[in-house]
Amino acid sequence: MPLLRSIPIGAFRIGAGEPLVLIAGPCVIESERHAMKIAESLVKIAAKAKVPLIFKASYDKANRSSVDSFRGPGLAGGLEPLLDVHAPVLPAQEADTAVFYSINNCLKGLRGVPFGSFLIKQVVAELAAELPSIKTYGTLSPLPRFSQALHDSGNEDGFTHERLSRLLVEFARELMTAAKRRDPVDAFLHLLEHPLAHREVLSAPLERVAFAYLTRARQNGKLYDPVATFHLSNGARLERINAFGNLRPYGLEASFGVTVNYRYLPAELEENHERFIRRGQIRVSDSLYREHKRLTAAWQPSREIQQRAKSR
Repeated sequence: MPLLRSIPIGAFRIGAGEPLVLIAGPCVIESERHAMKIAESLVKIAAKAKVPLIFKASYDKANRSSVDSFRGPGLAGGLEPLLDVHAPVLPAQEADTAVFYSINNCLKGLRGVPFGSFLIKQVVAELAAELPSIKTYGTLSPLPRFSQALHDSGNEDGFTHERLSRLLVEFARELMTAAKRRDPVDAFLHLLEHPLAHREVLSAPLERVAFAYLTRARQNGKLYDPVATFHLSNGARLERINAFGNLRPYGLEASFGVTVNYRYLPAELEENHERFIRRGQIRVSDSLYREHKRLTAAWQPSREIQQRAKSR
């Protein structure tokens, strides 16, 4: 029978005869306000019971029963409160997540300057050695050319009217009703002129089209998005698309507020890198797999559908 161990968690120790510690919180964070309200109640309960409290909640719950279940705000939504200058700062040794917030060679002045295909791998290795408590490595990344690509209708490897129509078919009725237009593509583009005023109707179609932009749209034979190229060539997988993850003016102008999370799993980096560099294959998270199949079919329709179109 294995011996019980005493494990440090922040300022407390649990197990092996240590005093009782209450570990509690919502399974998934629904909002910052919701989480704080629960935390305040738990603090009072723990104080009344005279036991230490460890608050726990998931910002990105890896659901195992259904990939369609609510997972929480994700890296983008979970990171925003931490960027608040008034947010408390914990010791780095207690961190379990590292988020790469800005990659400078994707900026205009340094675009095209090679930083190496394993830059992030080197950083991850150094962080793991210095801070072994970190288990999750991810990014909060922009889509700097999304708006440009969406309006580049003359690009045969990009968003033609036919491709956009197929991508938007599930959302056509809602888009046309909201925009009072007869064509879903025209309706979608019209609503994007003021995206914040139409967040509810735009969120789902915007995430799908952004996903297609990151994985399918090309210019001169390469992915349209330079940030995607950087992370995918470094071995990342595409983790999550966040509609309205960046509401700052430059984010709305460049990408209608969409952000993306790339995830770096040390065990996958070399394989993901080889697949992307040699065969152009892009690794996506389990939660995006089904959607990836849908947009792949919409982007490049089957031969049967193409033959029908030609016969008309």
